[in-house]
Amino acid sequence: MDKAVTLYELIERSAKAALDLQGQDGTMPPGHNGPWNDPETPLRNTGYWLVTFLKAYKITGSPKYLEAAQRAADFLASDAARPGGGAFWHRNNPKREASNGLIGQAWTIEALASASEQLDRPELGKLAEGVFLRHRFDASRGLWSKLNVDGTRSRLSRTFNQQIWFAAAGSMVARLPQGSTGIGERVHRFLDHLPQYLHFDSRGIFNHVLDPMRLSRRRHFINLRSKQSGAYKKRTDLLAVGYHTFNMYGLALLNQTCAGHPFWENKSLPRMWESIISQRFNQLAENNPYSYRYNPSGIEIAFALFVFRPDLTDLRGTYLAEQFRRWFNFKTNFMEGGGAGDPLTLAARLYEATRLPDCLIFPRET
Repeated sequence: MDKAVTLYELIERSAKAALDLQGQDGTMPPGHNGPWNDPETPLRNTGYWLVTFLKAYKITGSPKYLEAAQRAADFLASDAARPGGGAFWHRNNPKREASNGLIGQAWTIEALASASEQLDRPELGKLAEGVFLRHRFDASRGLWSKLNVDGTRSRLSRTFNQQIWFAAAGSMVARLPQGSTGIGERVHRFLDHLPQYLHFDSRGIFNHVLDPMRLSRRRHFINLRSKQSGAYKKRTDLLAVGYHTFNMYGLALLNQTCAGHPFWENKSLPRMWESIISQRFNQLAENNPYSYRYNPSGIEIAFALFVFRPDLTDLRGTYLAEQFRRWFNFKTNFMEGGGAGDPLTLAARLYEATRLPDCLIFPRET
């Protein structure tokens, strides 16, 4: 692409192309959970595109996007999305949780909260609230356990990004007109405990896995990690780098919904945003399979900077341009290019850009 385009132009182009992919039941084509290679149900990508359709409608006023959003919302609220009456059904891999842990639920709750507010459909918010509150919450640790599709409860989630995103999704529900005060209280309790879970390595990158049983004695927890196998450390480091910007996006969401919480005065916060714009981190993320081609790091960094460092406007644009230069296919108008391993999911994750203000970007075809 030779001339500059705006972010909102790309969002509208992609939404327009996606209209042709929507099924009569409101579903959008599922991917396979990126590098995790789990066959997925349509739920995840339908939720993503729901948010993008809502944004395209806001940008253009065209009823075709409103109708597409209504159909997508209808699917998320259908029995097919929760066939067991418990958690939303996200994965088709019999060896892994069908709910996709807390993160699958967070994505659907997030989409329902957005749709409830923008479509004036309070029943969607009540559905999101009900599923959220069925997840067991350990107030003494400020952490949630997973919920199965059949409604039975599972173990506490030890994945850092999933706890952050579940809290962020809950905070969106709590802010709805009919939002639950119980959800807001749990989210604030999570933020109360969050400082004890903020462990960075020398590069400023978050630990990927929590060990809540040992976090009351943090020094012992760090020593325990030093005894782990080299293969395990290599694997968790790959995940930590690949999910670092995803963590930052989730924290930025929480900042927007819970800006008055004392957590945001934590002295560790500057290190969080400094790490994502460091040359060292960008070199590590360059070829990480969980980074730009799965978690859209260029968009995630841009949003984190928008929230935490709004003065860095030019740098925000630089990261957006990098994401679209490498991964946006201007022939199909989907964010799927550059050898993405799961193009359907990456294309749908354009929705993360809908929370940014419009700006000029300068991508080119590759």
